[in-house]
Amino acid sequence: MNQKVSDDTRARRAQGTDRRGRGSFTDWRLAPNAVIDWHRHEYPYVVVPMTSGRLASKGRDGEVTTELVAGRSYSRPEGVEHEVHNANPFEFVFLAIEIKQRP
Repeated sequence: MNQKVSDDTRARRAQGTDRRGRGSFTDWRLAPNAVIDWHRHEYPYVVVPMTSGRLASKGRDGEVTTELVAGRSYSRPEGVEHEVHNANPFEFVFLAIEIKQRP
């Protein structure tokens, strides 16, 4: 997943991979109204919200705002294309985990 972050968004990320190369993670910290530019997920992925709040996702079929709860994860298949922005008046933090190899 190659994601561009708009320069003026105040979105920060830290990335890493597991030692066996089976997956990678990105720790996202989005300031209010921060945007992760349009991107395509090349692998299935899991999102683990670390903060409760709203994220808006704009895909080819329109925009959806979802209420997320800290610690309540969800998964998506490979091929998802979207732009994501923080719809909260506070920083929103989540962990995105890409699954590169199946066991």
